[in-house]
Amino acid sequence: MNYLSAGQDPRVMTIKDWYVVSLITMIPLVNLIVLTYWAIQDPNSYKKPSLIAYSRVSLITAVISMVIFFLFAGSEIMNLLERLQQMQ
Repeated sequence: MNYLSAGQDPRVMTIKDWYVVSLITMIPLVNLIVLTYWAIQDPNSYKKPSLIAYSRVSLITAVISMVIFFLFAGSEIMNLLERLQQMQ
C-alpha cells in the first residue's frame, strides 16, 4: 500500500499541479506576484510545502540573477561612457 501517492496525500504535488505552476511562472509580472504570494505562506498551514520551497528558491534565484545582470550592465555602461568621452 502506497500511502504517499498523490491521491491520498494532499500535500504531494501532482504532475498537473507542477504543469499549472510552470504555466503561471511563464507569464511576466504575474509570476513574480504569484511566487511572492506562495513564498510568504506558512509551510505548516499551507497544503503544499514543496510549492513554498520552490517559490522561495525561484525568487532567490531571480534576485541573484538580477544583481549579476545589473553589475555586468553597469560595468558595460561605464565602459561605453568612457569611450564616448575619449572620442570627444
